[in-house]
Amino acid sequence: MEICTFHAPPGSERTLTVYSPDLIGDNTSSDYTAESMGQGFSWRSGNVDFYTIDSWGMAIDVDVLLNESVQLSPDAVRAIQVPFTVGPQGVGFYCTATFIDVLGVVSKEDFGTVPCYLPMPPGEYALVFEQGFMPDWGPDGYLGDEEENYTSMWGRLWFNLETNAEAKILVQDSALRPVYPLNMDAMPISEY
Repeated sequence: MEICTFHAPPGSERTLTVYSPDLIGDNTSSDYTAESMGQGFSWRSGNVDFYTIDSWGMAIDVDVLLNESVQLSPDAVRAIQVPFTVGPQGVGFYCTATFIDVLGVVSKEDFGTVPCYLPMPPGEYALVFEQGFMPDWGPDGYLGDEEENYTSMWGRLWFNLETNAEAKILVQDSALRPVYPLNMDAMPISEY
């Protein structure tokens, strides 16, 4: 079932971070390395940073789905699955340089000032992030002729209860250069 949709406006180079609220006070983002960039994500317990398919911080709309069968779109440019444990506090989300606006969860007044939290049943999940370009958009930018068409990417985050989910690339685009086995030992960013 879809539990929310969020919109992240344009910003700098972008990652979508999913993390355990238990990490607040610690660093909720992981360090970027050539290896993590090559596999499209960095992962450590309680944190995953997914790198988006754009390189200039385009806007993205993301649907968050819970315990719904993963059905990848034929238009998907990239899709990655990782294990993720949700604790009793639920799950938090944000995008690099721009906190996201989860519709119905964070008010417009709070936009840009707080991370977004969603209550979610505790457990071990297979977390899949699928992403693609909206119609009239591509890796080289806007290809259409409609003015003020700012939302350039779409994404879906699936949280499906699954013990011992395997990290794997489900759809690989040309920007990914993974080295197997995938790195699951990211380090927190020490400074911003």
